[in-house]
Amino acid sequence: MTLIDKYRDTIIQNLPEWNHSTAKEDLVVQEQIQAFKNACAQIDIINSSDDELLEKLAHIVEQYVPDNHITIHDKDGISLRKNPFKHLSPPQNLATQDLNNKDLISVQKITVQPNKTPWLIGTLKETNTGIIAIPSFGGDIQAQEKERKTFIKTFFKQKSLHKWEHIIFDFRGNTGGDSELIRELAERMCNQTIRYADKSEPAEILTPCLSHSQSDIFKGHIFILQDEYNASAAEGAVFMLSQLQNSKTIGTSTSGTFQGGACKDIQMPIGTLTIGTIYRERFKNGKPIKEKEGIPPDIPCSSENAFNTALMHIQEIKKKNISKELNAYCILHQIITHTHKETKSSSLPIYKRNSAGR
Repeated sequence: MTLIDKYRDTIIQNLPEWNHSTAKEDLVVQEQIQAFKNACAQIDIINSSDDELLEKLAHIVEQYVPDNHITIHDKDGISLRKNPFKHLSPPQNLATQDLNNKDLISVQKITVQPNKTPWLIGTLKETNTGIIAIPSFGGDIQAQEKERKTFIKTFFKQKSLHKWEHIIFDFRGNTGGDSELIRELAERMCNQTIRYADKSEPAEILTPCLSHSQSDIFKGHIFILQDEYNASAAEGAVFMLSQLQNSKTIGTSTSGTFQGGACKDIQMPIGTLTIGTIYRERFKNGKPIKEKEGIPPDIPCSSENAFNTALMHIQEIKKKNISKELNAYCILHQIITHTHKETKSSSLPIYKRNSAGR
């Protein structure tokens, strides 16, 4: 058995997308496996060195394997997998640069990751909008426990204090890590269980939905800013918040790297294969969200324009609410005026009422 054969069979036998409970009956899955086998068979194993074989295999994996978490490392531990993002690295501080010229009040910056851009909570007073910017979920999660709890506490305190009518969650440039605190925020805002995925194998442990304070519940509009750098847990955060009522995602499709989470390293004759251990299915508006394709936005626009697009929609909502209030006032005024005339007319003597009615 050649090196390519061993890698091919190991990937087919261990890839969660090709081994979930209904994979054998899924024609699309079987076609993917066959296409991968055919591509591997085209590799010239006679005239290629081991390093060249792994390079060629990594290219085929990128083309044919429906999982952006899978990685091939050579004998020196160097990853041969190309970056799943469209650019080498996300833009710096994209999640906060739009806020420099905004008149935010009660701004709280919480340093969750040392030497990294702080997480931000603020309020745009003009429209009673909460602004949440989280540029990364990464780092040592256990070491961040205190800061993450502070962030959640600050979030609900600010929401109540400033009576938020809208919330903007800015995840642009966030490549993942651990987004469980977003599940807690979302569940407390709707007092319901929030799914990280519609289906997970092996079964994920859901956080039990406890009865939270009624003051935590949020009934306003939520805008979630996303882009092509959002991967893994960042895509999970987008998916969880998008389950809330009156929520809209804005920006570009995410990277399509949400399957993984837990991964395992498999030692190969040359190098190492890193592969995910969890199969997840997600759906948006009844359509499956496919790995490598990402989560499509409800309101498409460039990443750079996402924040201003959210503000435009908030202004439109504000105008509509003012218009509704004005119409309601006019209707009420007409009713009161009509009732007043009827009451005044009925209080006249009969002959005067008859005269008034002529």
